[in-house]
Amino acid sequence: MVGVSLPYSLLRRGGAEYEEIMETLTEQGVGSVEIRSVRPDSSPEDVVRIAEGLRARGMEITVHATVSSAESAVRDVFGPLSALFAAGYQEKWIVVIHPIDGDNAAMLRALADRAAVLAYPIVWALENNRLLPDGSAGDSAALVLEAVEAADCDCVGICFDMGHYAYDMKTRVGDGEWQMPPKAFFDRVVHTHVHALNGFETHYPLGEYELPLERILEKMAYGYFGTYNVELTFKRFSSKIIPTEAIRSSVSALRKAMPHCARLYERIRRGYDGELRRALSLLTDDKPGTRFSLLTSTSFLFATEGFHWAMDVAFRQAYRLADTPRQAKSLLGALDLMIISHGHADHFEERTVRQLAQNRLRWIIPDFLLEKVIACGVSPEKVLVARPWEEIRVGPLTVLPFPGRHFRPDTGKGTDEYGYLITTDGGLSMAFPVDTRDFSTDTLPDLPSADVCFANVWLGDHNGVNTVYDGILEPYIKFMLRFSQKHVFFAHLYENGRKDADMWRHEHAERISQEILRVSPGTMCHIPRCGEIYDLSAL
Repeated sequence: MVGVSLPYSLLRRGGAEYEEIMETLTEQGVGSVEIRSVRPDSSPEDVVRIAEGLRARGMEITVHATVSSAESAVRDVFGPLSALFAAGYQEKWIVVIHPIDGDNAAMLRALADRAAVLAYPIVWALENNRLLPDGSAGDSAALVLEAVEAADCDCVGICFDMGHYAYDMKTRVGDGEWQMPPKAFFDRVVHTHVHALNGFETHYPLGEYELPLERILEKMAYGYFGTYNVELTFKRFSSKIIPTEAIRSSVSALRKAMPHCARLYERIRRGYDGELRRALSLLTDDKPGTRFSLLTSTSFLFATEGFHWAMDVAFRQAYRLADTPRQAKSLLGALDLMIISHGHADHFEERTVRQLAQNRLRWIIPDFLLEKVIACGVSPEKVLVARPWEEIRVGPLTVLPFPGRHFRPDTGKGTDEYGYLITTDGGLSMAFPVDTRDFSTDTLPDLPSADVCFANVWLGDHNGVNTVYDGILEPYIKFMLRFSQKHVFFAHLYENGRKDADMWRHEHAERISQEILRVSPGTMCHIPRCGEIYDLSAL
């Protein structure tokens, strides 16, 4: 999520400037505001009033607090903020604090202990600064990491201030090789401050001023689910740019620099609940024919003649970014059948299987996964065991499992997997080759060509950021056309558990589509989007 830090004084007084800034945040799709900074003598009533105004505009709230010493930390933070925490506006609060010139681990533990006693859901974020707490130069990132690790609390992490990090690097190495913080640092990041340098002055807008933003985000974005929080000091550049324009340019530059995985997390956070609920409308679909929707990159939901079935439902990191995956048991309560192809996390997800295990649905499970599924709580009486070339009749479906091609031909590495050829009583046939790594066709089973092939995109390990796919693209296309020369639907796009180098996107499916149309002009290619309903009976 993109957020913006705004001064406490501005938020407290309101007025025309406040209204203009808030309109700009809404216009730019900003979803979070950090209150900067709440001092020990700030009015609890003012803090609550500020928060109510922000929540009324749909903003999540983070707080930058002020601590003067380890001994006063609890009083400094909870004095002005307890009323806010007690109001229960949010499921979780991020509270940022600067390191003190003293025992930071003890300070963090004291704050965490007090929050636990009061049952306040707070995550404490210790921020790296451009200088050490005593005002001297030094590696503040290392100091912060050491304190957070020593505090040893799940509710304690790091606020990575990118601008202060850049100041430190510029001061210490100049034009030399800048060193990124270690992996252990990024593993503990729960919040960020993002701003640029003007010479050695911090908190300037992104874009025009100095910050190696793309390099930083490339290092930290995968697996970071917190806020990218733009933190500007408006008065430092007020003679050159007004606050609203500084916010616009900074948010634009930040989004432009975000890796694909970070953009995907933001899209899931903002829109996935709506997408999933649209897809789930299929569970009340009792019309003739077959319609389907994508739930995630390789998770399918179908309605066939009023029979509701799914394949490989897995939500992965959407559990952390959206509300609906946690309601899968009830939301998928009308599901009649689940089909599983293999044991990888984007196809077989234990958390989701356990949610659905007590529902009335039946399961088609590969024989090699049977024990694992039963261990997740699925009753053996609900399982139809899939074995190669043994047809399964269930509802209006005839399901034919066949061995998948999930093993790499060069190394032999991979996993057991079954693909499926599924035919409906209405005569529609659908092929699911599932995850394929070996695209040779000389030993491909002699399956009848289907009306539809659901093709999972994969063009080589770590090839997601490349544009050349020598030796892979042509065999991939030939392989998928063996399953259907009528319609190909591409899946395995925007998987929310992958880094950019291994994430397949719309442009990859477009490239494949163009090549398919070149060699097989009669084949219709489709790139479905999560939440949209597609009528296979109308093809």
